[in-house]
Amino acid sequence: MNLSSKEAFRAMIYYLEKYYNKTKSDDVGSLLRDLSQGHDPEIENGWKESILKIKDPNPTPCSTRLFINSDIILYHNRDYLDTSLTELENEAYKIYKIDGSCWKDTMDFHHDVARILEFPSYYGENLNAFNDCLSDIFPSHALLALVFLNYDVLARIDFDFSRDVLDIIQCQSRNARLQGTHLCSLVQTNDSSLMYKELGAVDVQWNSDEWQESSRG
Repeated sequence: MNLSSKEAFRAMIYYLEKYYNKTKSDDVGSLLRDLSQGHDPEIENGWKESILKIKDPNPTPCSTRLFINSDIILYHNRDYLDTSLTELENEAYKIYKIDGSCWKDTMDFHHDVARILEFPSYYGENLNAFNDCLSDIFPSHALLALVFLNYDVLARIDFDFSRDVLDIIQCQSRNARLQGTHLCSLVQTNDSSLMYKELGAVDVQWNSDEWQESSRG
């Protein structure tokens, strides 16, 4: 007999109700009240996690599943974002949250990033400086996640700027992997249609021995 996740959850509730009717246990009664209050993302996610754990006692790490194609992931639903952050924290990622809800221009981005990431006082508040200071974080932090909330605000202020920020993070993530560390970014947006393509694209390079065209004879 195969049960869906929701069917298994209802079966558990049914069993607990029978147990409570038999024992009148205050602890079980309290648990039933918590489980019967309607949709609770935390309870739902915990239940799904338990099922996955039983099905696969050695699951693939969240970071491997999330960042298999890109080191930057978009989110719309905060519940899904929170679930991913909890899993990354369990993998010892250091989480930095940067909320753009009150940003009025790109300088607000620079001010918040410099403060939250503790950039040096000489931070130039431009994208070149952002790139340089971000690269200096490694390898002091082995696992680092930059979490942007309400990123659609920055996209509306200056879409190209918002794309350049993520492009820099994607490029720096590749550099971090070469150092045995990992930089990633989880980007929450209230605009469900927001999309960024070809981040971190690089040209294919000739090897150092054949860098000059004359040496390829």
